[in-house]
Amino acid sequence: MITWADPMDGMFARGGAIELGITLPWSLAQGIDTLTRRDASNPVLLAGAVAAVVEDLDTIVDSGYWQLPAAHHPAFVRHDIPELGYERYQHDPAWIKSCKVAGQNGEVVIPSLLTGGWFDIFCQGSLTIISICGPLGDLPRLSWDHGHTLITVDISGK
Repeated sequence: MITWADPMDGMFARGGAIELGITLPWSLAQGIDTLTRRDASNPVLLAGAVAAVVEDLDTIVDSGYWQLPAAHHPAFVRHDIPELGYERYQHDPAWIKSCKVAGQNGEVVIPSLLTGGWFDIFCQGSLTIISICGPLGDLPRLSWDHGHTLITVDISGK
């Protein structure tokens, strides 16, 4: 599972505006799974539905981001797929609590794997969560390059 410390800071919204840069492609990509489960018994329908979602993904820059949602984003309506969570939050503000880790760190009692890079969308949330988890000496740290080659492993915390 991937999480932000606060989903209103980059996942659902940024500065109060919907974060289409994450919401739209992520929801469309996950929508393929929704379609696969929903239309599994009709391969012809499934193939057409998946092709239509892939077309929206392929044209996201030229048209998807320009279809600003008044209520539901046209792509989610067109494919009858769920969105990442921003629209649900608009109708059910209390729902955000189930997506927010910041301020609830004492309630998280399961082992967690946090990943983040200096220049990615998960960076601030990862640093925030790490900072509230306790001394860094308790956390193993891994380093890798963009080729996914493991460079160092530090499990001592030193």
